Amino acid sequence: MTDLILVGIGDIAKSKHEPAIAASEDFTLRAAVSRHHTVEGVENWSDYDDFLVDGPEGALSLTAPPEARLAMTRKAIAAGRDVMMEKPPAPTVSAALDLAQRARKAGTALLGSWHMRHGIAVLEAQRWLSGRRIRRVDVEWSEDVRKTHPGQDWVFEAGGFGIYDNVTNAFSLMTILLPDALCVTSATHEIPENRSQPIRTDLEMEAGDAPVALKADWRHEGERIFRIEIETDRGTLVLPDGGHALQADGKTLVEKGEDREYQALYASFAGVLAERRVDVDVRPLQLAADAFLLAAATRTDAFDF
Repeated sequence: MTDLILVGIGDIAKSKHEPAIAASEDFTLRAAVSRHHTVEGVENWSDYDDFLVDGPEGALSLTAPPEARLAMTRKAIAAGRDVMMEKPPAPTVSAALDLAQRARKAGTALLGSWHMRHGIAVLEAQRWLSGRRIRRVDVEWSEDVRKTHPGQDWVFEAGGFGIYDNVTNAFSLMTILLPDALCVTSATHEIPENRSQPIRTDLEMEAGDAPVALKADWRHEGERIFRIEIETDRGTLVLPDGGHALQADGKTLVEKGEDREYQALYASFAGVLAERRVDVDVRPLQLAADAFLLAAATRTDAFDF
């Protein structure tokens, strides 16, 4: 078992990371680092710099927001620590690539995680699509930001990604399911008049010769919609809930089951540690950056939590 330190104790750390670590056969939670919260039963540190100097040994799982996580990861690598970064791996593509280069030079293991790739239906979807030609892809990726990020104003600030905090999850699936590279061809953003980042996006993309359309809205009411439909030359595949279920030509291939994404994510991190690898895939982040480069932005009604 590898000792693990959880850095940044917020909603995602508590609801996703802590249970996954508790269920892990690879890791033992040794300590937590947070300015505002503690974790029962382990060492707790409020100052990250002090922790790096005097804290216990172990790999780090960094769940702080992207802007803070960048500096934290650089410091951890300089201190010789192995690190897993919650998605997205950094606030910009160049920063993510820089982290990967620093880790390689330092000889530390580094994982830029995309948790949705570890859904129970993803491997079967890859197998089903193998050898088929993609004709078109339609994606809807909408949820209620008041439920998923309650009161978290930082998601609408510069560097907070706005709706792309959500959409990069869709990108993380599309980039491993589709055989051809995705390219953004046009984008439309709706930005609340009192915010800096978009609350809605409509994207047109291409994957080889296949058109790809994506729409996402953070003002969606009711149950979230994480749907990917892929029409091929030999049938149509549907992921009706991200990577959690699978249908093909109207038949259920994988029923929705227990959400074990983060448990699988930590198993993946254990593999990265064992092989002393650097695994930082920037493609989902690159697609978000391309969308911002091409986007026609319009102002919409103010948004408050």
